[in-house]
Amino acid sequence: EIKVAEGGSITLKITANPDWKLASVFVNGSEMHPNSANEILLSDIRSNQNVSVVFQKIEQPEKRKCNFIDVTPKRTVWLTDESGVSMQDFAISANVTDQGMVSWLDVTADCVPDMTGMPSSEPYGSGTVRFRYQGSDTAVQEYMQQNSISVQIPLYLRGDGDGSCEVDVIDAELALQSYVVRLTGSVNDGLSEVQRTVLDVDGNGETVLEDAVYILKYYTQSFVGLTPDWDKIFV
Repeated sequence: EIKVAEGGSITLKITANPDWKLASVFVNGSEMHPNSANEILLSDIRSNQNVSVVFQKIEQPEKRKCNFIDVTPKRTVWLTDESGVSMQDFAISANVTDQGMVSWLDVTADCVPDMTGMPSSEPYGSGTVRFRYQGSDTAVQEYMQQNSISVQIPLYLRGDGDGSCEVDVIDAELALQSYVVRLTGSVNDGLSEVQRTVLDVDGNGETVLEDAVYILKYYTQSFVGLTPDWDKIFV
């Protein structure tokens, strides 16, 4: 309560707390608009005046943030004796929220695989490829600083088309069979995509007679107690 002499006037200054703003002012139930300094003038006061004020919370702008990272392998087959991986084998996208809008950001070109080779102790299994982000997007940077980004990739033994965990005569027969069937113009060689890739030991993109020969050389060297080397076999 503020006492004012009859017929007098008073200026009321309205100040909002931090993070709040003045929304509206009512005098005796009627809305009154303050000046630029948030002041109202009541003049010629001859009765009790009721002043009520409504404040509104100031909404803070939502900080741009990365919600999660999606890593999608582009290949279905990796070989245990491969020396490394390439970013051409992966697609990496960041799910980002900016000003309430959610979008996908392709960050593949800004990532590098943190892996120098494949595990070679077992013919089959899975390898873990981790990625480091080298781009300038601060939201993605913050996310990757707090979260490890990795993906599991399936590993196969080069030349082992029948999945026996060794390269032998049967694998050479499978490669030869695929080659002969394709010579007839048919694509139905009875092999899966994984088998064709594994039997394509020289990696030229198709399973041909040379692959069968290479597999036989590998098997022969292993059979006589030597340690076969694909690179030397291909020469």
